[in-house]
Amino acid sequence: MFIGTGWDIHRHTNTKSLKLGGVSFDEDGFEGHSDGDILLHALIDAILGATSNKDIGYYFPSDEKTPKNISSVEMLDSILHEINFSQFEKVEDIVITQAGFYGIPKNIAKERCKNLLKKLSLWDKRHDQARNLSGGQKRRLMIAKALVHEPKL
Repeated sequence: MFIGTGWDIHRHTNTKSLKLGGVSFDEDGFEGHSDGDILLHALIDAILGATSNKDIGYYFPSDEKTPKNISSVEMLDSILHEINFSQFEKVEDIVITQAGFYGIPKNIAKERCKNLLKKLSLWDKRHDQARNLSGGQKRRLMIAKALVHEPKL
């Protein structure tokens, strides 16, 4: 089990309506580059902390890289798509576990994993923890997870 904590502070303002947990209230809200939803920001930071990732400011800096007034629900959705595996598991185990969700026997899962990781240039990383992969390698790992059950394309 992984545990993360999160907190968020924004200045109170009467120029934005209050948003908490993605719900709008007819009350004064909080300043921020985003919609100022302090509840979702704290949740995002807790998820990122529990998965040994950087904090919310790394993924959504308060500059031109992040759209002004971005929805915190959209931010949460983005983070959940970004971190869809345990950073502490080995690459090979992540793909084999995914195959197990589809009822694929372990011996077949191992062979498919081997083929996919070789095609995606991750075979040499198969014993590494996912947290040691580059961003591009993590995306290739997500592709391997998506293809291990051989979906129709």
